[in-house]
Amino acid sequence: MAEARGSEYQSVLRIVEGFLVNVSELTNENKERLSELGELAEIVASIKNEKGDVEGTPGVQKCIALLGEVSNVLLFGSYTELLSKLSDIHSMTNEMENKQREDKSFALPQAMQARIDAVKQYLERAKKRLEEIDNTLSDLVKKVRMASDKQFQISDNEIKKLKMDAGDVDSALRACKTYLDQAENEINMLESDIHKEMKSFGIKTAAVASGIGAGLMIGGAPLWGAAAAAVTGTIAFTGWWKDSTFLKKIYYSDLLLIFRNHSRLKEELERDRMKLRSKDIHSNHRV
Repeated sequence: MAEARGSEYQSVLRIVEGFLVNVSELTNENKERLSELGELAEIVASIKNEKGDVEGTPGVQKCIALLGEVSNVLLFGSYTELLSKLSDIHSMTNEMENKQREDKSFALPQAMQARIDAVKQYLERAKKRLEEIDNTLSDLVKKVRMASDKQFQISDNEIKKLKMDAGDVDSALRACKTYLDQAENEINMLESDIHKEMKSFGIKTAAVASGIGAGLMIGGAPLWGAAAAAVTGTIAFTGWWKDSTFLKKIYYSDLLLIFRNHSRLKEELERDRMKLRSKDIHSNHRV
């Protein structure tokens, strides 16, 4: 079962790493986080093997139980979820800002820009909390490694320090979640604002189910690819481009496509998580 648990831990890390790659957020910082989680996972996965030799020691039982709880929070719980969420929102914000830098001909309304600015502020606060966890996690991994070397026969004082580290992680996770929930709320309201604007233009946005592309429907007829480009070119040529809302429609359609793509990636991530949780529950029932 130790090997099975270790495999499940590594599966979590592979899922998270894959998601970070998809949202272009597998930074050196995130690689280091995954590396430390991987080391923790390997140690915790071996706990049951170690446990057999010293099972009757109360101190060992306390240590093992505590490490099991901490590892579940970090790997199966809120840490990897919040890391994924922060990376996703950061990536989405970067894509929107890159779009703004690429297209200088149109600026978001002040109210919409204020939402993006608010998202960035919440992300910065959440990142600081995550960095606090990084420091604690690094120290925690060292302590877990030392406990493993001692076959988890550590003093009450050492167990107390482990509990304090676990408490610090839990507190920082709660604060990080609060900020990320606020950032996500701003993102959702921004998307809602854009949909309202599009509706006011009297057009609909059509998107391919796979999230690959989006188009415009004008007069009930969808415009895709070359057709949309041809219409855009004609409008620009006739001089109507700068004097109409068409530029806004194209711009907003691009932003909605960003939302759609990230929504698809998050759905895939959650689906993979649910499969792994289901497998974990099934495995525990067989113990």
